Amino acid sequence: MPVLEAVKGEHQGLGWKIFAKITPASYPVKRDKVCKRVDFWPEFRHILPVFRQLQTPYCKGLLVTQVAVVIVNWNGAAFIGRCLDAVFAQTQRPDEVVVIDNGSTDESLALIRTRYPSVQLIARPNNEGFARGYNLGIRHTTSDYILILNTDVFLDRDFLYRARQAIGQEPNIGSIAARIYKADTDQIDYVGLWLQPWLKVVNSRNTTERAFVFAGSGAALFCRRDMLNDIREGDSFFDEDFFCIGKMWTWHGGRNCAGGDACSRPRSWPIIWAPALKAARFAP
Repeated sequence: MPVLEAVKGEHQGLGWKIFAKITPASYPVKRDKVCKRVDFWPEFRHILPVFRQLQTPYCKGLLVTQVAVVIVNWNGAAFIGRCLDAVFAQTQRPDEVVVIDNGSTDESLALIRTRYPSVQLIARPNNEGFARGYNLGIRHTTSDYILILNTDVFLDRDFLYRARQAIGQEPNIGSIAARIYKADTDQIDYVGLWLQPWLKVVNSRNTTERAFVFAGSGAALFCRRDMLNDIREGDSFFDEDFFCIGKMWTWHGGRNCAGGDACSRPRSWPIIWAPALKAARFAP
C-alpha cells in the first residue's frame, strides 16, 4: 500500500491534511520537516512506523518511544493534586503514570482515585522509603524513558517534550537534570550539581548553558531505561539501604560480557543539565 494511502487510512484528521500536501519523492527536504514535526505529536504516535517508510534521513530514524512518570507519595495530599495536574497538562502526555503510596494516612489515596482514575496507583501498607518505592514504581512501567518525580514538584507544561527531545539527541546520556525553582517564585532551588573537595554537593555556577554535571536533583530527573537496566542489581535500581533519595549522580553500570573472556569496561552514564527543562518545587 502506498505510504499516503496508509496514512490516510490510519488517520483522517489534521495529520492527513498536512501530509497530503507533500508530493512524491522529489521533495525529501519537505518530507523530513514533516517527520520532525510529527515525531513529538502524541496523536500521531501510532502512525510513526508509516512515516519511517518515507526513507529520508530523519524519517528513517523515527522511533516510537514512550514516557512514564513515577511518583512516590507519603501524606502528600497538599501537593499531589497540583503535581498530577501538571503531569496531565503536558504538551506531550505521558504514556504511563504510576504512583506508589507509602502508607499515607491523609486524603492522598482518595484524591488520586477520585480525580485521576488513569493513574496506576499502588498502595503499600507502610512507609518503606523512597528508594524502595521508586524501585517498585519503575518495575511497573515499560516505557523507554522514566521521569522520577516528587509529589511537591510541578512541571512546566513543555517539560516532557523538551526532555525527550534533549535525551534523544544524546544516546550515551543516562539522565537529564532540570532547572528547579522554588514554587511561585523566580528563585532557583536546583540546577546542575557538583561535588566539592570536602564532599559537599552544591549547585553549579552555570545557570544558563546546557552542560555535563556530577549530579541532578532527585526531585525531577528524566532517566533512560537502558541506563536503569544497566545499573540495576536484581530488582533494585536504587539502593534500598538508603531510605531517602536526594541527589542522583553519574551512573556506572556493570560489566557487559559477550562470552568467553571478552568483557567491556563498566559503562558510564553521564548526566547533563538542560536549562530548558523547568519545574517548581515547594520549598518551605
